[in-house]
Amino acid sequence: MNEKKITEKFFLEILKELNISKKDIYSTKEVCEILSISKRTFYRYTKKHFIFSVILKGKRKVSYDELINFLLRNKTYHRQYSL
Repeated sequence: MNEKKITEKFFLEILKELNISKKDIYSTKEVCEILSISKRTFYRYTKKHFIFSVILKGKRKVSYDELINFLLRNKTYHRQYSL
């Protein structure tokens, strides 16, 4: 199984634990819950382009694919959660 598939499987397990459904786009609050980060950290990550986001109707959103890619790029997260 390749690294992306493993990461997606792990991500889906996180969603299940948090009772968040899989969807194409996630709110700031959901991303913070999923990644276990504060809103301040989330905004710092988006400002520094660690996580790419869009603003829809005045609210910052992050796509499913971007969250998977963030996990793939972020090796610290992998070590912390033993991926």
